[in-house]
Amino acid sequence: MAVRDLSHVELYTRDKVATVRFLVSTMGFTRVADSVAVDRSSGLLRQGDVQIVVTSGWATGRWRAEHGDGIADVALTCDDVSETARAALAAGATVTYSPQGVPVVSGWGPVSHTLLPAATAGPAVAPAGHTWIDSPQTPEGPRGRAHHIGHIGIRLTVADLAEYAAFCTAALDLSRLPALPSPCPAHGGADTASVVLGGGSQRVTLALTAAQAAPSGPTPPPAGEVPFTTLQFGALTSLCLEPAERGSLHALSAAG
Repeated sequence: MAVRDLSHVELYTRDKVATVRFLVSTMGFTRVADSVAVDRSSGLLRQGDVQIVVTSGWATGRWRAEHGDGIADVALTCDDVSETARAALAAGATVTYSPQGVPVVSGWGPVSHTLLPAATAGPAVAPAGHTWIDSPQTPEGPRGRAHHIGHIGIRLTVADLAEYAAFCTAALDLSRLPALPSPCPAHGGADTASVVLGGGSQRVTLALTAAQAAPSGPTPPPAGEVPFTTLQFGALTSLCLEPAERGSLHALSAAG
């Protein structure tokens, strides 16, 4: 049931056009494909092994009314999707299925985990469940320097932190790590992470912190240079992106 990798994250936003423009023009992502359905419109952005699906439309309205713009799903690839879904159910998660029959389990707060087979899904594969059309704006080569998601920073209440950490251990086969691989100013550095969880593949790392007051405004770049880019989506979730060879990427904040 081991989780192997992050397939993609899906961001619900009121203004897809502005969000995509920011991620492409400021953060160096490439818009590779688009998908339009009756109730939603999505854009697929990619940079290295990082995939972000930006979605707007009335299907996202209730979620955004309750939680604001932010990450709604963190899709994971698994050795055995059915076994992972059963383990999630046994651990107390809610399990639903997409119209395509893909299991979706409740994660933390309003965020879910779509479970995809590691053999056929991954960060270089367009997410299932959409009819993707290649974007005519796709450039020939990558523009940004980020290679993968180094870790996901998550702010939770103390009670929710303990519950979600137990779920990750029991259902996702993640183990506790002593510290973050790289300190991240988005949550004050490695020492503030109450729990750090990672998989054996070293491709999935979650840094759980006790919720504090939401930051007001963009996260300023730290003094000196840091080997990652931080994207802050809403008040509770951040993505820390790392290059293939550690260089000098600055910490920025995504409007959300």
